[in-house]
Amino acid sequence: MLNTVENRNNVCLQSGKENWRNLSDSEVAILEKNNNFATEGWSKVLVNDDFQPNEIRNSQFGGEVRIGSAKISNSCIRDCDVLNKVELCNVGLLDRYVVSENSKVFNVCEISVSGDAAFG
Repeated sequence: MLNTVENRNNVCLQSGKENWRNLSDSEVAILEKNNNFATEGWSKVLVNDDFQPNEIRNSQFGGEVRIGSAKISNSCIRDCDVLNKVELCNVGLLDRYVVSENSKVFNVCEISVSGDAAFG
C-alpha cells in the first residue's frame, strides 16, 4: 500500500511541521549494531522524537535523510523524508521522495525522481 509518495524537490516539505534533530550517540550505536550505515555520515540523518532506532535494520542512508517513526529494512534511502508510521522493506533505492504517513513500500528495485519531475 502506497499512501502518498512525493517528489522531494517540488513540494513544500510536509515534514516542515516536524521537529527534526540529530541522532544521539546511543541511537547511532544501535543503528550500526543493526547493520545500517550512512554513506556521508550520520550527521546528515535527522530524526523526530518518535524515531525508534531498533526498527531500522540492514539499510543504507545517503544524502540528507529525515526519518520519523518508521520501520525500515533491507533498503537504500537517499535524500528522502520518511514520515511517521511508514514501512519500507526490500527497497533497492528510494531517492528524492517524501514518503507520507501510513505508507508502505515493499519489494521494489527503485523509486527515483529527477530534479524537474512533477506529479498530478
